[in-house]
Amino acid sequence: MPPSKCSSATASEHLRSYLTAIWQHSVHTAALAHMLARVRTRLNPDEAFLAGLLHEVGRLYILMHAKENAEVLASEEAFESVLAEWHPRLGRAVIETWALPAELAEAVGEHQACGLEAPEPPAVDACARCGRITSPSTARWPSTMSSFTRSAELGSLSMDKPTFDWLIRAGDVDIRLLMLAFGV
Repeated sequence: MPPSKCSSATASEHLRSYLTAIWQHSVHTAALAHMLARVRTRLNPDEAFLAGLLHEVGRLYILMHAKENAEVLASEEAFESVLAEWHPRLGRAVIETWALPAELAEAVGEHQACGLEAPEPPAVDACARCGRITSPSTARWPSTMSSFTRSAELGSLSMDKPTFDWLIRAGDVDIRLLMLAFGV
């Protein structure tokens, strides 16, 4: 749709779908990061949860500014490119502006740039990254075998199939409760 023809209602609908997808993905990531921290590390699970929940805050920042300029949404491909390229840096800046811990800013700012392998001992950012890659990117849940196959890349957070299956089942309960709580 040409920029001049992008209506306010169309822009609002686009934003709503983006926001819903971000919140669903963030809640999934947060719940799985919490479970990973609790089961596989000695880290504070609540910090891992917060890192997972906020890892897409840069996307939210961009979306909140896009609502003021409907033309930005006229080219979905261009908008997706901006979201993908800028959201980690903007997210880190938001976390730093809020004066939250440096580890959280790093987890948010580096969640796409870092490799998946978790160091020994794993840090909060590793739990958030691993929660993100095991989180479904679609509404299909629980995760499929392909998500387990990817878990081999998790280094010190990698797990055997029974542990992974347990994590997904336990996470599913948490995710459903969180979705209700967040109204997603």
